[in-house]
Amino acid sequence: MPARDIRASTRIARAMACSVAAMRDTQASIAVKFALTLPFVFALVGGTVDYGMLVRDRERLQVAADAAAKAAALEFTLIDTSKNDISAVARGIVLAMVRADTPESALGVQVLARAQQDPLQVSVDAVQNFKGPFGVLGGIEPKIIVRSVARVVGKLNICVLALEPQADGAIELWTQARLTAQNCAVYSNSTSPTGIKVKNSGRLSATVVCSVGGSDGGKNSFSPEPVSDCPVFDDPLASRASPSFGSCTFNATKLVNQSTTLHPGVYCGGLNVKGSSDVKFAPGIYVIKDGPLFFGDNAIVTGEGVGFFLTGANAKLDFRKDTTISLAAPVSGVMAGILFQEARDQPASTLHVINSDNARMLLGTIYLPRGELKIDANKPIADQSAYTAIVVRSLRLYSGPNLVLNTNHDATDVPVPDGLKGVGQPVVLVQ
Repeated sequence: MPARDIRASTRIARAMACSVAAMRDTQASIAVKFALTLPFVFALVGGTVDYGMLVRDRERLQVAADAAAKAAALEFTLIDTSKNDISAVARGIVLAMVRADTPESALGVQVLARAQQDPLQVSVDAVQNFKGPFGVLGGIEPKIIVRSVARVVGKLNICVLALEPQADGAIELWTQARLTAQNCAVYSNSTSPTGIKVKNSGRLSATVVCSVGGSDGGKNSFSPEPVSDCPVFDDPLASRASPSFGSCTFNATKLVNQSTTLHPGVYCGGLNVKGSSDVKFAPGIYVIKDGPLFFGDNAIVTGEGVGFFLTGANAKLDFRKDTTISLAAPVSGVMAGILFQEARDQPASTLHVINSDNARMLLGTIYLPRGELKIDANKPIADQSAYTAIVVRSLRLYSGPNLVLNTNHDATDVPVPDGLKGVGQPVVLVQ
């Protein structure tokens, strides 16, 4: 073989040897790198699995705490339930939901429930140890900590219920208006984010303020702060029978500067009392048909055991500023406990107005399921009544009235209609 060919073959052999060596070095490098990164891969996978299980366990514990808080709060509405009972109820529910038939010590779960009276609510704090199968979350057992607070809307008396389903301001206070509800709840069914609205230095105070939608108000507008996302509250008086009545007893009755006693019957064309009249209503049911119940000027109207039923065109309340009004609902019969009631087929949003600066005795229930009640007075309203409850489509207070709704039910023989007194209404989660 010529020398030149020998040298070429030698060079090719050396090049091939170098290529083989390089390939061996590359494979070795890949193997080393893989060996070095493998622990990180396992840590990443293990951490992902551990974290996923941590999130799952936290969600499960939160669901259990929510259920326990709501159940314990309902238990708390029972007169004979003690705070120790509340803790036992909450603990049992959490353990049952987290892992059935497993001892508490094995779960590493601690449950603490606290009950308070003002506002009426139960808080549940739950802590659970967590150890993932890969044990890569921080190198120690992390703690899962959740909290749930359920407030009792029920076992309270209902002072105000606005039935409006969606409009804003179903309950609305303006310009230093006050609504003071003693030992009772103020409730709006409106799904609007501003279902309850308090503006221009108004203030709404109650044991519970609850809105299906939400609320809108400035600093110090509410006491306590409203609860949102409440369940819809069905009309508790929807099944109450309306009074039956016949033909007209009186027609277009107008009293001006008269002192007299009126008697129950059907007042067609409405009833108008004005001037300096001093009118006493004898006990019974007054059907106000196709016209307003109007009190104006300096008229004085009084009556015990009276119920006013509004039906037909333009049947509404209209009480003017300088009147004096003192009325109490019947103690028995179809309108027992109901002072004012409108027919359920009245036009929607009929405007009823109480502007009287001396309407301090309105004892009973104001039931206007289709109407809007507007109160625009400068002095306290209903504050001398043993109790006053309001169930209306919407309620609006303007220009400084102080509507005081008492719940001194034992101080009167006038009964509270079923569904308004100490009823077991829903419990809502507030945290």
